[in-house]
Amino acid sequence: MFFSLTSHEKNKYDKKPEIETTSPVQSAHQSPSGWDDHDASTFMPVMAYSTSSSTEDLFVGEGCNMELNCVDWDSPPIFYVCPEEEHDSFLDTPPIFDEYGADESEFCVTTPSLSGNLFVECADLVWEDFDINYTRLFSSVHLKLQLEQLQSMQITRKQSYISFTRTKVSSFLTMACTTHSALSISLAMIFITILSSPAAAQLSVSFYGATCPSVFDTVRAATRSAINREGRMGASILRLFFHDCFVSGCDGGVLLEGGERAAISNRDGSIRGFEVIDNIKAQVDRACGRSVVSCADILAISARDSVVEMGGQSYPVPLGRRDARTANLAGAESDLPAPFHDLRQLISVFSRKGFSAREMVALSGAHTVGQARCATFTDRIYNPAANIDPAFATSRQANCPRSGGDNLAPLDPQSPLRFGNNYFQALMNRRGLLTSDQVLFNNGSTDSIVRMYADNANAFATDFTNAMVKMGNLSPLTGTQGEIRTTCQRAN
Repeated sequence: MFFSLTSHEKNKYDKKPEIETTSPVQSAHQSPSGWDDHDASTFMPVMAYSTSSSTEDLFVGEGCNMELNCVDWDSPPIFYVCPEEEHDSFLDTPPIFDEYGADESEFCVTTPSLSGNLFVECADLVWEDFDINYTRLFSSVHLKLQLEQLQSMQITRKQSYISFTRTKVSSFLTMACTTHSALSISLAMIFITILSSPAAAQLSVSFYGATCPSVFDTVRAATRSAINREGRMGASILRLFFHDCFVSGCDGGVLLEGGERAAISNRDGSIRGFEVIDNIKAQVDRACGRSVVSCADILAISARDSVVEMGGQSYPVPLGRRDARTANLAGAESDLPAPFHDLRQLISVFSRKGFSAREMVALSGAHTVGQARCATFTDRIYNPAANIDPAFATSRQANCPRSGGDNLAPLDPQSPLRFGNNYFQALMNRRGLLTSDQVLFNNGSTDSIVRMYADNANAFATDFTNAMVKMGNLSPLTGTQGEIRTTCQRAN
């Protein structure tokens, strides 16, 4: 759906909102402090409204150093468009869009509706009230965005970009596109539907913007160092994050000594990397002080950075989780998928956490990296009735006796340390290591998804990152819940 405002409609909504600023702003139509040397037309008004009559908070990205409180949606807020030289300040995290050619005058922002995060409809641009002849704005471009839940997003392309943000509850927003200061008014609008849960809405990528602005850099450097020392560690941290979030939510409970570690699926070194998280926590505390950044948030960031270090695609990590004071052993026994699960059981386990079958297959793609102990797959490689390539079974048997044991084998034999879609190609060749891997491609309902990911690495990367953001929002402790641990493996 799309519309553009007429001059009459524009005047109707051209009212000043109530504004609370985090940096000096003289009025709704004046430029923020420090930008006085720029032409006033650089700061382009952008309309926003909601179909709901309820009060909602709308936040602007840090690049504009201000916060808007939309007390009355009948008086839309003003978005300041940062000057061109400020573009880089918007990209504190790696760009999360890719670009491909398209027809002129068309601008499309999309994300798979199955992600449960954001859905944005495509719309042709309609331009009005140009001050100059600028006919090739956004010409020959589509931007495909992985729009993630609860995060300020920015789009950049050459001289033109738009900035938009998230809201705390479901709403419709309209955002205007603009270019450099030569363009004073444009009213191209797109509809954005933002779906979020009240609990997850308390998370934000800028949560530590004032208290620990270096947290992303510190965690990234420490994670990279750990993976450089041991290539397998990236997969271990990713597994640790999964096992944390799937039991009582992403609350750092898996890091506590005892408790969830004693679960059958976590025994005998099945989950590891605790010392790495402790080390990262110590470095963050040295940079920002103790009791500032939670262990749950550090694990969430490190998992994302591990994916990137192994060659995967980046994604935003909203922050603000707090740490659980206790672990949940019973939950670890009941809520985690097992290596012997069949497809029906896997779908059931993930469905209980709100994931579709497609999201389950995408998250299973994390097995493109890492290793498994022989005890978790001997029943498969020694079973003559199993759906397994005979040559592959024989090669695994050479290192894994029928009795099992703790020897390791790569989950993805082709590239065990690189994140990609080879895992799905292996499944199509009946070379899945675990029973729970191969059941994804075994003449069942998920065969088509595996086939799609095997053929399209970008589709897998997009779905995986969307599912990771969704998983990171599972039942976080926020506000005054829980605590900020001083040591990740022990409650305060």
